[in-house]
Amino acid sequence: MTENKNYNGYFAIVLDKDSKKNLSSYLYNTTGGPKFDITRMDHITLAYKPNMSDAEEFKRLLGKTCNAYINEYRRNDNIEAYFIDLMCYDSYRLSTHEKYLKRLDDGMPHITISHKRGLMPKEANSMFDKPSIKRNAVGYITGKFVYLDHHHGKKPCIMDEKDFDNYIREVA
Repeated sequence: MTENKNYNGYFAIVLDKDSKKNLSSYLYNTTGGPKFDITRMDHITLAYKPNMSDAEEFKRLLGKTCNAYINEYRRNDNIEAYFIDLMCYDSYRLSTHEKYLKRLDDGMPHITISHKRGLMPKEANSMFDKPSIKRNAVGYITGKFVYLDHHHGKKPCIMDEKDFDNYIREVA
C-alpha cells in the first residue's frame, strides 16, 4: 500500500461507559437533550481515512486510555457537537505530565452529539466556521484509542498494534 492511499476507517477515542453517561446527563441538563434524529455521542475522530504515514504514527497508541477536555457546544441547522480543547493519553487525569494528542486531518476534534438523518460526516465541518449556536461547555471524558474499520462493510474495533498490522496486510 502506498503512502498516498488511504485506509477505509478512522482512528478515534471511543468514550467509556461513564463518560457517555455523564455527557448525556450534562446535555439534558444544559440543552434539554439531543436536537436531531441520529444521536451519536460516543467518540472523537482523530484521523479519518488515514494514509499510511498517519496510520504508522497512531497505531502505537491503540488500546491506550485517553482523556479529553470539552470546552464548547456548537450547533447549526443540521448537527450539534461538543468541541475538544485538549486531548491526552497515558494518564489518569489531565495534569502537567501528559502526552498530548492532536487530530491529524483537517477537521477539528469534537464529539458529535446528534445530526439530521442522511447527513454525511464531512458536513460536520460546517459547524467549525458557521455555527448558529456557540457557547462554553465544560467537561472531561475518558476513553480508549481505537481504529474503526469500514472495510468490506464491517466495522470491527481494533485496539492493539498487532491486530492493526494484521489488518493492514489483509486490506493492502
